[in-house]
Amino acid sequence: MKGTLLLLAGATILTVSSCKKERKEDPVLDFNGKQSAMLTTFADNIATQSYNDINNAATDLQASIEALYSVRDNNSLTEAQIRWKTLRDIWEQTEAYYTFGPGKDSRYNDQIDTWPTSAYSLDSLLEKTGYDLSVSELQKLPSSFRGLHAMEWVLFGKDGMKNASNITGRQGDYMRSLAADLKSNCQALYFAWSTAPTNYAITVKNAGNGSEAYKTKQAAILTMVDALSSLCGNISDYKLELPFILADSNSVESPYADYSVTDIKNNLLGLRNVYQGKYRAYTGVGLTDLVKEKNQSLDNKILQRIDSSIIAANAFTVSLDKSIFVQRSNIGALMVAVDSLQSTVKNDLRNFVLDNIK
Repeated sequence: MKGTLLLLAGATILTVSSCKKERKEDPVLDFNGKQSAMLTTFADNIATQSYNDINNAATDLQASIEALYSVRDNNSLTEAQIRWKTLRDIWEQTEAYYTFGPGKDSRYNDQIDTWPTSAYSLDSLLEKTGYDLSVSELQKLPSSFRGLHAMEWVLFGKDGMKNASNITGRQGDYMRSLAADLKSNCQALYFAWSTAPTNYAITVKNAGNGSEAYKTKQAAILTMVDALSSLCGNISDYKLELPFILADSNSVESPYADYSVTDIKNNLLGLRNVYQGKYRAYTGVGLTDLVKEKNQSLDNKILQRIDSSIIAANAFTVSLDKSIFVQRSNIGALMVAVDSLQSTVKNDLRNFVLDNIK
C-alpha cells in the first residue's frame, strides 16, 4: 500500500492507498512478535524520527528568520514562509499522537501550536512599545502569543499578503524571539523522546516489559488507538464544524497562510502513517499488520475509511476560510468521512485491541 505526500506550491495532495496490494511481512514474526515490532516501529521510526525532523525544521526556520531580520526583502520573507510551512507540515502529522507522551505531559503542544490566535491581541502586544519582547518575557505570556500561529501572523500578515517592507522593528524583534522559543520547545520535545532521563521511546517499546507507563502492550496500543480517535474528533469538531457553524473565517486553524486544509491533509497522513507503520521512506510493522492477521475485513474497513477521508480532503479547491462560504458541502462531506473513520477507530479498532492483545 503506497501513499505519497506531494508538496506543490503550498498545497498538499494525498494519494489514496490501495487495499488490494499487500505489503510483504516478515514470516518469522508471530502475532506477539508483531506487537513488539509495531511498538518499535512507532516509537523509533515514526514518533522519534518525526520529532527529530521537527527539531531540524525549527533550526532552519530560526536561521531564515535571522536572515530576514538582517535583510528585509521579499526573497528572505519567502524563504522564511517556506521554512514555516515545512515545520508546519511535519508538526501536523505528529498530531496523530500528540495526546500522549511528553508533548502533552510537558505542555509542548500548547507552547508550539495553540490556536486560534487573535490578530487584534497580537497587534495590541506590539503596540505596547515599552513591553520587552525578549525570549524570557515571551515565555511568560499565554501560549496564544507563542508558537507556530503567532509566527504565521508575522510572516504572512492578516490578509496573507505580507510584504517584507511592512515588517516593523517590533515585529522583527518579536519574530526573532518566537523563532528562538519555537526552537527551544521543538528541541526539548525531541530530546524527551530520544534521550535520558525521559527517553519516551523506550517507555513505549518496553510496554509489558518493565515500562512504568504501560504495564501491558495492550495499554500502549490502546493509547495509540485513542490518540487516532482523538485526532479525528479534533478535525471534525474543531477544525471543521466550529468554523462551519459560526461561518467565521477567523476560527479556522491556519488563516493567515491559507493552510487550514493542508493542516487537515497532514493530520490524515499522520494517522495513516501510524496505522500502516510508515514514515517518509521507512516502512515497518503497523497496526494494519496486527488487524489483518485476525480480521482482514476490519483492516479493509479502516483503510477504506482513511481513503474516504483523504478523498474528501482533496476535494477542496479553495482555502477553508473561503470554503465555509462557497464550498460548505465539501466541509460537510469531510466531516461525515472523518466521523465515520473516528467511529471505526474508537469502536471497532479499540475492541479489536481489547479482544486480541494483552
